Amino acid sequence: MPLIKLNKYIIITLILLATILSLGAWSITDYYVGSNIPVVGARNTGMGFTGVYDNFSPMSISLNPANLLLMNEYYGITIGGMFTRNEDNRSIPLYNSFDAYIDDATINSNINIFDNYGFSQYGRLNSDNIKAGIGLHYLPVVSFKGKYYEEVRNNRGSDNDLYPEIIAFNQIDNKGALNALGVTLGGGYKIKDDSSIQIGLTINNINGTSESNKSIKWSGKAMELLISSPSYSSLNRNVFPDSVFIHKSEMSGIQLKLGSAFQVNNRLGIGLAYSMKSKFDRDTDIKSIYGPDTLAIATSVANLPTVVTYNSIDDTYVLPSRMRIGFNYQPRNIMRTYFNAEIENTAWKDVNKLFENSWDIYVGVEHSVTNRIPLRLGFQSATEWQVNPDYINLTSDGLPMLEVTKIITPSITAGSSVNLRKNVTLDIGLSFSWRDYQALDMFRDGYYNDKTYTGLVDYVLWPRPYIYPKDRGWENPDKIRETFTRITTSLTWIW
Repeated sequence: MPLIKLNKYIIITLILLATILSLGAWSITDYYVGSNIPVVGARNTGMGFTGVYDNFSPMSISLNPANLLLMNEYYGITIGGMFTRNEDNRSIPLYNSFDAYIDDATINSNINIFDNYGFSQYGRLNSDNIKAGIGLHYLPVVSFKGKYYEEVRNNRGSDNDLYPEIIAFNQIDNKGALNALGVTLGGGYKIKDDSSIQIGLTINNINGTSESNKSIKWSGKAMELLISSPSYSSLNRNVFPDSVFIHKSEMSGIQLKLGSAFQVNNRLGIGLAYSMKSKFDRDTDIKSIYGPDTLAIATSVANLPTVVTYNSIDDTYVLPSRMRIGFNYQPRNIMRTYFNAEIENTAWKDVNKLFENSWDIYVGVEHSVTNRIPLRLGFQSATEWQVNPDYINLTSDGLPMLEVTKIITPSITAGSSVNLRKNVTLDIGLSFSWRDYQALDMFRDGYYNDKTYTGLVDYVLWPRPYIYPKDRGWENPDKIRETFTRITTSLTWIW
């Protein structure tokens, strides 16, 4: 197929696909909505990401604005950081010569670390039975960070216990985040000495940028194999085209969050928070490059033009509405104990009609050993959705068919804290999450079929005749096993 004609289909597909897909996040396959960051507080992390009713951590105000009036002191500030380690292992089924399944063969493994930071502060006043307060925070809401790297090898030397040759490099590098600068206002009324009701409102000005760089680069070895081919002199297309896809977006908008908290008595409190559906204006610049790279030009191999295409798209990014309700119970116990249990409904249909709304659970407990050292444990089960473009099966408009995958991600958490001074506390929270799912290949195998570019009868890069590079569909998808290890630290100062 001529290069220019091939360019037309590839570039149109990439540009149109960008209008309906977002960027990757932590996990490189989270293309559609990014990675949600519910809270950055270390105490919340250690207790299963709970905190819809909480009177300790100012970070909990981001979960429920009404927590502003529950804080034990009149003023406070928390500074926190979250560090996420993502391990991505991809495998495909391995069959013997009789087409019998043997095992899953790992084809690639990536480990990356990402970081996010934020702060939350508040101040409140009491007047008889009336309480009022104001809070300010700057916190990450969605992360678009993600990295992926793989080497594409042929099958030369594999029968002699040698490493096959590297013929191409695939890479994805995603950056950016949505951050919320929010103001919280709240008021409360003391019903009795051990009973009160609070309400709060948070107005978040959310903005941020995201950038995705996806590339396929042929190796120098692939160029050498091409040049050394006996048929090289007869070719009128003598270079393997690289592909680079750059996707930059800017987003901004307003999010509203309502909350209430009811203190039933000294041992029981109930919280309810609702985040409204939010739409954000997204301005996107797209650049696609298809053709010889600088290595080919430097070695005078290229005789084909490099096609560079620019496009701009204005569309909408959506954060779904979320409603969370839960309680905090402090039983009579030898050790001081706090028990949190919460449930959250996410209206995923706000984002895409292919999704289904979900219910997620959060549970956490804290025991204070000798009433001084807190030990925290928690559990979370979160629902996520992924969108997989199917490049083999196209719509009538020539776009890839979209298939959605529902993924349940469980997490176990732990944490503790230490008082550095009378009113300064350092909290540490740990969480470990895991998930298994299937997805289509992110880099189509058919791209490495050198016959497409040379027009020859025989392969140049694939010496074994039983290797036929072609796109894999759902009949042979990637199996992905991911783990997320998070460490969250918070420094709280109250007075």
